[in-house]
Amino acid sequence: MPMRPKNVVRFEVLAWLAWGLAIASAALDWATISGYWLQEELGYRVIYVFELLLVFGVQAAWIWLIARGQQNWARWAGLVAAIAAVPLLVLDAGTRFRADALGASAYYVLAVLWAAAMALLFTGDAPEWFKR
Repeated sequence: MPMRPKNVVRFEVLAWLAWGLAIASAALDWATISGYWLQEELGYRVIYVFELLLVFGVQAAWIWLIARGQQNWARWAGLVAAIAAVPLLVLDAGTRFRADALGASAYYVLAVLWAAAMALLFTGDAPEWFKR
């Protein structure tokens, strides 16, 4: 494997940091957890656990495809997803902050962290690395 550019390495560090913080944030979000976990039916609990595993598993695979697999399509898919998320981030802000200011702050810090990581993939020495 060719030596990875500094911006790709920086992306990987920021992406894994954001991924880990997202897991911690999800684990500490008692309102959401209790909404699913305290349901009478076991099916709700199982579905919630599988949803979390699927989301975090897909994110981990996506980070690996970009940072280690040198997959340009994954880089562009991440950019499209990030841009598509912006309207929801803006429209949802008031509701999030009214419901839980600390949780909303963590959510938006994570969004900025992901945006910074994505920006690294399109700047500096990173774009050339994705050209095969």
